[in-house]
Amino acid sequence: MGWQRGIALFIAFQVIIGCLSESESEINRGSFPKGFVFGTASSAFQIE
Repeated sequence: MGWQRGIALFIAFQVIIGCLSESESEINRGSFPKGFVFGTASSAFQIE
């Protein structure tokens, strides 16, 4: 149950931050520091 509360708080925080932003700015390569590398990840929980 604790992880569900953590996820709910994370989502609420993201929504609040999104609502507080004063302008809609686009994200582009210039928004990140030089040498920043984009990546992806995935995770799975498996019980055998």
